[in-house]
Amino acid sequence: MSLGHLITYGRTLSFRQAAKKAIALAARRSGAAVRGVFLANRSSYPAVPSELDLAAPPPGFDLIRLADRPPHATALAQRYLDHQFDLLGSGWVCVEPGARYAGFDGHRYDVGQQTRGPDRLSPGNRVSAQRIRKLLTPGYRPIDWQVDFRSGYRWREDRLSAGLAFGHEPGVDIKLPWELARLQHLPQLALWARQTDKESADAYRRECRDQILDFIAANPPGYGVNWICTMDVAIRAANMVLTYWLMADTSPPKDFCDALTASLLAHGRHIIGNLENTGDFLGNHYLADVCGLAFVACALTPTAETTAWWTFARDEVVKQIAAQFN
Repeated sequence: MSLGHLITYGRTLSFRQAAKKAIALAARRSGAAVRGVFLANRSSYPAVPSELDLAAPPPGFDLIRLADRPPHATALAQRYLDHQFDLLGSGWVCVEPGARYAGFDGHRYDVGQQTRGPDRLSPGNRVSAQRIRKLLTPGYRPIDWQVDFRSGYRWREDRLSAGLAFGHEPGVDIKLPWELARLQHLPQLALWARQTDKESADAYRRECRDQILDFIAANPPGYGVNWICTMDVAIRAANMVLTYWLMADTSPPKDFCDALTASLLAHGRHIIGNLENTGDFLGNHYLADVCGLAFVACALTPTAETTAWWTFARDEVVKQIAAQFN
């Protein structure tokens, strides 16, 4: 947040409220910086318990079809295959490493060549990320998940999410990468794959797998811009689960399923450890948190951990629907 915005916002608060928020922000940023030093050589990708695996999709998921396939589905699917996205008024933009973007409101940032290579990650995460990248289809072009693809401003993936600043540069909107990283386009691709020719269906499913693997490799748990907001983590988890359920009848490769299992475990642990249930009232963020956790718990085989997630999420979803929607 810029100094001008901080001053304007500060005027709406009491001295006590402003001091409390300032102390919390400073503690979060400084704490993340210290943790980042100590954790730099450790992997944040979780070790998966031997008993944990992907569970079978809910009954009937293999029968889901669109009553009428949208006439624009083929053209839109091709956009997604070309890594072109139109989100939050961006217009259709190809989001790839090193790309140049048009800028917003007179402000344009040039990321240049700083986005290249796995060495952009923290040292402890590089080996795991490279192993996941080896699962990508040869010729797949990565997506730059850290960039505001309207202004061109880019956050760093080697920094703990809690220590990243946002809202401090003019013309920059952190919600652009957040929106893309929700992966809301992937269930569309997986669904359209059920009502097209075999060649297109194979391409759609392959792209779904590749984009999920690409995201996992480029966004180690707890690092970069896409682990800041728990609601976005939860929405992404739900879309990853839906995408897998829509493809499960085609038996995705085991290596992909193993990587997805580990990622969903990381998503579930992040959600339960960062619930947005503080403040004077609970709103859509908290409801999204517990809904996403429910998807993760359903997608994984029952263990003590995932069963506890399911019990908690089920009860909270019911409570929050009653509380928020009367």
